[in-house]
Amino acid sequence: MDTINCDVAIIGAGSGGIGAAIGAAERDANTLIIDRERLPGGVVASSWVHNWEPTCGNGPLTRRLWKRMRSMPLGAADMEFTISRTGQNGQRLPTMPFELWAYRQAVLDEFAGFDNLHFMGGHTFISVNTDKRRVKSVVVENEAGMTEIHAKIFIDASGALNLARKCGCANMLGTDSCHDFNESVAPEKADRNQLNEVNWIYRVRPGGRPDISVDPNSIPENAHRSGIFQAVMPNGDILVNICGSGNYSPEIPGDYERVAAEQYSLALNTYYWRVASGMNPDWELVGMAPSLGIRESYRLRARYVMTVNDVFKFGKHYGKYFIGMTDHPLDVHGTDLEARLGSIPYGIHYNSLLPVEFDNLLVASRGIGATHIVAGSCRLSRTLMTCGQAAGRAAAICALSGKLPEDIRAGEIAEFETCPDFAIENANRKLTDMGLL
Repeated sequence: MDTINCDVAIIGAGSGGIGAAIGAAERDANTLIIDRERLPGGVVASSWVHNWEPTCGNGPLTRRLWKRMRSMPLGAADMEFTISRTGQNGQRLPTMPFELWAYRQAVLDEFAGFDNLHFMGGHTFISVNTDKRRVKSVVVENEAGMTEIHAKIFIDASGALNLARKCGCANMLGTDSCHDFNESVAPEKADRNQLNEVNWIYRVRPGGRPDISVDPNSIPENAHRSGIFQAVMPNGDILVNICGSGNYSPEIPGDYERVAAEQYSLALNTYYWRVASGMNPDWELVGMAPSLGIRESYRLRARYVMTVNDVFKFGKHYGKYFIGMTDHPLDVHGTDLEARLGSIPYGIHYNSLLPVEFDNLLVASRGIGATHIVAGSCRLSRTLMTCGQAAGRAAAICALSGKLPEDIRAGEIAEFETCPDFAIENANRKLTDMGLL
């Protein structure tokens, strides 16, 4: 089998992996990023989540990508970069959509700026070789055969912690009980099969001529939905997100096939109902997303697991450990947590990226060390990209100096803007009123 040697190897080219690749390359590490798809993008691409709503993050990389996309005709909405979910008046800001082709081009342009960064698309992660507390190499495969990749530092940027779980790292899945991490707003009992809900996204064109002849009365009642999330694309098309309505557990055999078929049918029927009922009679279907949108999978039981208690005491502790900051609500679909708690900005702890069991492995994906509730907001692509960039910088420092990731301080790798004071004040006021602060 072929062999490749590098300083930093990253498994997964979603938002966290993209950030990690840029972060490692800008700190002069010989960097390799691997993905099973031939182009970077992750869930943003596969599930059509190509809108940052209602902000485009608080890191320098998301700002650069937004500028790149806006410079392309119809590449992104004609809006300025913002880091707050709400305005000074407390009103929610508009969504910031961009086209998938523009996003991928912007990412590839960023990659092209580094001679020491190499994207290895179309390769599936197969196995890992370890030696005590170190990851020695990983094996990936494409149609031409297998390749073994040796690196000094590895970053797992896969959505399901594929590398970390193969290494045997402790992980979590589903809801945690209120006793597991002393979270007062968590349920009484844990349930590994109860995850943040999934859904299928589709795209429509208003003012079109939908060619359907469906009796509204024949459409299942669960598809009669007036409440949906709409993102108006630069060309006027609309991305329709029915906002979570099915549950998928990776530990139940055949569950993905079941829920994928269920959600595809439900999304399509919501479209049929909106047209046939007269709610949106001119919506022409442009297409369905390539795959199911999954918000949550396995999460790392990291050296530091972030809990809602960390969220509630934001600004009081741990500030020196932050490598990113959220801008989205504690958004666990299928619960009332967002309605009750609202949008609470909080910092992402660096040690939530570090497994307990290995010294040269970091995690930069929605699987970072957080409880089920906290993962509902730190999973967002723009947040993960900023955290990934910090992880990549840490990996580069370690690869070139011989340090361990645990020896790196957040101040050496973090680069993000904190949200406006009024956003923190509004969140703290609500928590105080609820007796949680």
